[in-house]
Amino acid sequence: MERFTIKNGAKFKVDLSSAIKKIEPFYGLVSLEKYPVNIIIQEKKNDLDRSYFDNATNIMNLRFSADQSVNDRDWVFVHEYAHFLANNNKELKKATEVYENVALHEILKRVFKLQQNDVTEIFHDFFPAEVFANSFATIILGKYFKRHPFSKAAQQLK
Repeated sequence: MERFTIKNGAKFKVDLSSAIKKIEPFYGLVSLEKYPVNIIIQEKKNDLDRSYFDNATNIMNLRFSADQSVNDRDWVFVHEYAHFLANNNKELKKATEVYENVALHEILKRVFKLQQNDVTEIFHDFFPAEVFANSFATIILGKYFKRHPFSKAAQQLK
């Protein structure tokens, strides 16, 4: 059985075969009826045009730019696959539970007097689901993709 269907709508070639090979040991964490994961690849329009996994449709929407490295593309794919795992595995879902994310969002909105979109943009990588997905991708690939503004700012301080 194919675990992924891939539709590349970008004007450049995207090869995820190396990353797909690295996640094979984790296929069994989710029952077969949840597969295939449908992947739609599109060109990134701007910095805010981000990749995401939609659990309701089982579609992984990957946004890439032509100048992104293979490592960065692989990292984004494995990160979104971690979201697929966490949304479809009872134990992983408990560890990255949505209720904690919602509570944290509300606290940050009130304390810092921010809009929901601002909380998401600023504190995105601190939410349990994102910590899991970032860690999973980094461990599987052995590399980190420095896309977050905090990571970029830290690089400038060196």
